Order: sequence, then C-alpha cells, then structure tokens
Amino acid sequence: MAENKFSSVLQRKATEIKKEEERQTALKKKHKIRDPNVQVVETNVFLRNLADMAGRLLRIFSTILIFVLAAIGLLCIIYPSSREIFIMICQEMLQQLNSFFQ
Repeated sequence: MAENKFSSVLQRKATEIKKEEERQTALKKKHKIRDPNVQVVETNVFLRNLADMAGRLLRIFSTILIFVLAAIGLLCIIYPSSREIFIMICQEMLQQLNSFFQ
C-alpha cells in the first residue's frame, strides 16, 4: 500500500514536470527563444497597462481642457462684448462663493 501511495505521488510529479516542459516549449516557440537554459515567465501586467491607459486619458483630457480655456481667454481679450459678459459671470461666481463660505 505504501508503494502505491509513493508511485501515485511520483506519477503526479512526473506529469506536472512534463506539462511544465511542454508549456516552456510553447512559450519559447512563441517568443522565439532558442536557448535551452532560459526559463520563460509570463506575468500579468493588466493593472500596469490599466494605469498607463488612465494616465494617457488624463493627459489627453488635460490638454484639451487647457486648449479650451486658452480659447475662451483669447476670445475674452479680443471681443469687448464677450469680455464684459465674462467679467459679470466672474463677479457673480465670486459672490456665490463668498455666500457659500459665510
């Protein structure tokens, strides 16, 4: 009975080693690696890619927002009627903020 237990453990271990070797062979073929001493390890980089994508989206959104605000500022400088309206809006906004904090 003890031999049977050991042989099943050995068989399981041999099966795992064979599967790992097959996986390594497939990974080496996928990555075009010919050196037999190299062990290929694939990692999950989902979170890093997600953070990079969020950073790129934030950078694009910020750039667009800066251009829009620059265009509004330029229009306020060029046209006197829009400048007056903008000044009135800013004054009302400051009054609202003062009433909010008091």
